[in-house]
Amino acid sequence: EFDSLADAQARRFVRQRQVLQWTFAAAPGHPALRDACDRIAERARSKNTFSNNTNVDTLLKTGPGLWTDAVVRATIQARKSES
Repeated sequence: EFDSLADAQARRFVRQRQVLQWTFAAAPGHPALRDACDRIAERARSKNTFSNNTNVDTLLKTGPGLWTDAVVRATIQARKSES
């Protein structure tokens, strides 16, 4: 976790708080895993998948940026379902 997004980006992270996906396990069809896979597939079909900064693109579109967003979305949805 970084104090600001600018601090994170200075260290080549794409989120102020991010979940890394080096190793993980999930039940088949888990909402976070499904969301991440669907978004990766959607972006792979896109004509404008990458820019000239492929390092940041990778982190945002298939790496910890995308994974963090998917985990956060799934967590928010699960909390709404519990209410």
